[in-house]
This record gives sequence, C-alpha cells and structure tokens, in this order.
Amino acid sequence: MNTAQDICVTSLEAMKVYAPGELTQSANNADLQRMLSLLNGMLDGWSTESLMTFATQQLQATLVPASASYTIGSGGVINVTRPQDITRGTGVAYVQDPSGNNYPFQFVTKAEWNMIGNRTVNSNVPDTGYYDQQFPLGVVNVFPTPSLNWVLFFEAMLQFAQFATLASVVSLPPGFFEALWSNLALVAKPFFKSRQPMDPDLKEFAREAKAKIKRVNMKTPVAAVDTAIVSRAAPTYNIYTDNR
Repeated sequence: MNTAQDICVTSLEAMKVYAPGELTQSANNADLQRMLSLLNGMLDGWSTESLMTFATQQLQATLVPASASYTIGSGGVINVTRPQDITRGTGVAYVQDPSGNNYPFQFVTKAEWNMIGNRTVNSNVPDTGYYDQQFPLGVVNVFPTPSLNWVLFFEAMLQFAQFATLASVVSLPPGFFEALWSNLALVAKPFFKSRQPMDPDLKEFAREAKAKIKRVNMKTPVAAVDTAIVSRAAPTYNIYTDNR
C-alpha cells in the first residue's frame, strides 16, 4: 500500500530535487513535512472539482414541523461535514414519512427557488429544496414547509480526507496515485530550488492523469420526461382489421 510519504518522495524525485533513493525521512523531515502540507492543500482544492470526487455521500435529516430552513455543517442542525454542494437531479433525493413511505424530492437552483411565489405554504409533503452554500454553515431550505416529521435523504459530494501523517495510507481508487504525485510536483515546484529544470513532459502527464480520473467519474445524465407531454405518432391503418 502506498503512503503519503511515497507520494511526497516521488514528487520530489520528479522535480529532481532529490535523486532516486537519496531522500530519507529522518534526514529531510522538513522537506517532507512541507510536501505533506502542500499535498493536503491540493486535496482540499480537488474537493471543489466535482469530477475529481469519485463518490457521493448519502445524508439524512429529520425535518421539523413548521420549520423550512436547517443549517448544515459541524455544529449545525444537520451536524455533518458541510457539503461543498448537494447533488441535483430527478431521483437523487427523497423524503420519507413516519410510516416509511418514500416521496419524490428535488433540489433546485437559486433561480428556480426564487420563482416560487409563496414559500410560506405548509403541506404534508415537501417536494423541493435549495442549498444555500453559506460558510461555515450552509443552509438547506425546503418547500412546502413540512407539517410532519419527514426524513429527508439527499446526496452530497464526498470530500477528500486529509493525510494526518506521512505514514497515512493512500486509500483511493485506481489512477489517483499517479495523479497525486505528478500534480503535487507542479504545486510544490515554486517551493524548492532544484538544480535541474523540471521535465517538460511532466505537466502534460499530470494533466492527463487528472483527465483519466474525470473521465471515469463522469456520469451520463438520463433525461426524465413527463409522458403526458410527449407527442405520439398517429397509428397506421391496418388493412386486415380496417381500422387504426
């Protein structure tokens, strides 16, 4: 299993700061700690790129009667890690009544949310939500205002965890190791004075390594169309039955 130190060492060697096998943790701990900090910073940035996040996390929240807004984040009403964003689309979210029955629920954009004329309406079945990405606590808004203790289930982009130490094991899908060390080399280059220039092919290698991950993570959208508004061709005449 690869560790955070393996990523840092490979990046330093790719930058030609150290020759292969030259670097040891005990002798160059300051350089490795700097690389670990830069690695965690890069992962933090990758959490904002939807196609770099390889999975979504299903979250849930119990809705309170007469309450239409819920803070979300560490210490919020929904006490979880603040989502970078909540996934939108048909079938992604749903609400469950106290009897265990599921009903459709969909998160919409700010523009669609603003088009709701009267958001003070109460209903037995909330069906629309809007995520206000405030910081440090986001706000989940629901409409209509629930009158029962519904449970809302929704998906959020999974954020990358930070490497606590250099010995932390890399537990990520295939393709991430080469993307991590190659892109870390580009990020860390300004912090180190190497005696040799960086290989000009490294930037292209790093770009392609990220592109491969994004191609795997890209989901094909499936259109949902109301059958009531879909036109149908007129039936053809049947010469055997003398009707359509």
